[in-house]
Amino acid sequence: MGLAKHSAQLFATKTVLFVLVTGTAIVNNRMLGPSGKGQYAIALLVVGTVSIIAPMGMGTAFQYCINKRRDRAGAFVGLSLVIAVLMGGLLSIPVWIFRAPLQATILKHVPDYTLALALFAVPFAMLGGNLLSAILLARLKVAQFSYLSLIQGATMLILSLVLVYWQRMGLNGAVWAYVLSLVAQASVAFYWVVRFEGINFDFRGGLIRETSGFSWKSFLSQIAMKLQYRLDFYMVNYLLMSSAMVGLYSVASQYCELLLYIPESVRGIVLTKVSADAEYGNKNTAAAARQVVIAMGLAGVAAFFLAKPLIVAMFGSAFAGAIMPLRWLLPGVIMLGVCNMIYVDLAGRGMPEFTTLSSALGLVLTVVFDLLLIPVLKINGAAIASSIAYSGSAIMAMHFFARLSGQKWWSPLAIGRDDLRLTASYLRKGFDAVTGARRAA
Repeated sequence: MGLAKHSAQLFATKTVLFVLVTGTAIVNNRMLGPSGKGQYAIALLVVGTVSIIAPMGMGTAFQYCINKRRDRAGAFVGLSLVIAVLMGGLLSIPVWIFRAPLQATILKHVPDYTLALALFAVPFAMLGGNLLSAILLARLKVAQFSYLSLIQGATMLILSLVLVYWQRMGLNGAVWAYVLSLVAQASVAFYWVVRFEGINFDFRGGLIRETSGFSWKSFLSQIAMKLQYRLDFYMVNYLLMSSAMVGLYSVASQYCELLLYIPESVRGIVLTKVSADAEYGNKNTAAAARQVVIAMGLAGVAAFFLAKPLIVAMFGSAFAGAIMPLRWLLPGVIMLGVCNMIYVDLAGRGMPEFTTLSSALGLVLTVVFDLLLIPVLKINGAAIASSIAYSGSAIMAMHFFARLSGQKWWSPLAIGRDDLRLTASYLRKGFDAVTGARRAA
């Protein structure tokens, strides 16, 4: 199955996931309000931050190395469990021990019980959302990889309805729904990888050395990327000292980042293929990035104009303050989509250090412009700062890509007639598939 078919399958999954995520957001936002939503967003951010740092880049390393060590796939499964339990636990402990100073600054308004729940979820997030899912994607088990996100999304929606809406458990009910959805996702992922690849704990033959040699470069990249993407939440919470502002900003960010479903439908397949053949990236990465820009651009225009009626209709007038930050974020998120496409190409070539440098630039820009703009423009300033930072990272990443591929640095953005024709052909095929299915029904 080629890139287009794999990507279409993943995008269809993301479309269904969008419905599930939106349903969960409607329940949680209406029941929690902006302040509770802000506390919830920070709690989930703890899970996301720790679960990115703790694997030390091993998820990307697995995806890069597993096809070079096909006979050792079961050992990668065993290594996933060891990393999740040991590193997830080890990194969660100091967060809990030093929770008082954290709760006085970047984790302000997050109570102990909620923080404990978030830390409990870390190993499950590492397995289902990173390590085991990377193994499935590396082996091109695209259907199973796709279903994992649907399992998590459906479980979270059902549990949010039960715990938050019906049982009125508030913030802790929402966090419990999230935690249990991660447990479900990790359990199914474990069942599938063991079924397909087996499991053992025989790490001899340089397995750990080989994966670690790649992972430390990927690790630095992922930390820089995560901080760049999420530092603005911490900065808003710290500088404005308002969980309500975090809640509004999280809604704006969440719905802008739904546009990233488009590159996410392609990037994992690109990484797998480029890691096997760098020439594939020379021929296809820039063209794929241009298709991403077209699709995200169209979706971004729709989001700009529909933000006001949709946010107010779904979440209520209390969340109207999220509309302008969402609009300011849109240009940066489109550039972030391009950036993500280039990042996976660079990682597939075995050079994630270039993504580290690009993300580090974005991180510096985020800090500088957050400090300059948030005190003056509040969450609008955070959105503008993020758009500037994402654009800076993308431009640097494109320069690295040009150096390796022999193409012009602006080629991922240089949309031409052939790109538009290709987009039109994809739309026609999608329309024909839908109308054909309806006629058959």
